Amino acid sequence: MRKVVYLIILAALTTGCGNGSSDGMLSFYEMDTETAHRSKDAVFAPAAIQMERAATGIPSETKIIKSGNIGLIAGNLERTKREIDSLLLVHDGYYSNESFNDFEHESVYNLTIRIPAHSFEIFIEGVESAGDRLVSKNISARDVTEEFVDLEMRLTNRRNYLKRYNDLLQQARTVADILEIQEKIRNLEEEIESVEGRLNYLDGLVEYSTLYLTITKKKEFRFQPVQRDRFIERLKQSLSGGWFGLINFTLFIISLWPLWIVLAAVVIIWRRLVSP
Repeated sequence: MRKVVYLIILAALTTGCGNGSSDGMLSFYEMDTETAHRSKDAVFAPAAIQMERAATGIPSETKIIKSGNIGLIAGNLERTKREIDSLLLVHDGYYSNESFNDFEHESVYNLTIRIPAHSFEIFIEGVESAGDRLVSKNISARDVTEEFVDLEMRLTNRRNYLKRYNDLLQQARTVADILEIQEKIRNLEEEIESVEGRLNYLDGLVEYSTLYLTITKKKEFRFQPVQRDRFIERLKQSLSGGWFGLINFTLFIISLWPLWIVLAAVVIIWRRLVSP
């Protein structure tokens, strides 16, 4: 069935190009190719899909994105951190983000680690044994094979369309046809860049797994009295503060002089009105 569809499409393209017009190619691209592709894939058996991927150069292996969160309690924070550093060197991993916070009751390392996917499970085992106590663990795996294959198919189709439009551009005779084909080429190039970017992003996540690691060391509570100034110094500050407060209050009262004038005028008028 798929071969028949491809032969029909090829025949339509050949006819359009033979007539020296771009209408055949333009109308062909404007049809909903993605919907047609999905509807055809829905009726194919898995073996047929594997054969198609092999024929188009699309890899058939499963694409898995692995990630996880681990929380450790460490008695010796620096020693545990050095053990994690050594594990990274052994497994060719790296820190994509590293932060340290020294709080009042605890010291914490927050680490974002990228590790090759084939070493992810072994690396996790080493991390779990590095701390004194494992307090949290959450490991997940997401299968993106379907999305990956769909993007590869879209990329292959777009590249084929781009090649045909470039060939068609050489045969265009009118300015209107040239401009229309060039606009289609520009849109295709943007779509290709977008799909390639998404594929590269997925490839990076599949090739290198991500682990968010938190290493915490609890501190013993120690009472530390607040440092306070001596009595003489505090007395000086109180006298100085009171004096400046009095000055500020006096200046504030003076700044209300227009209000005092209005009040005085009101009082004088009221007395004249009520006096016999």
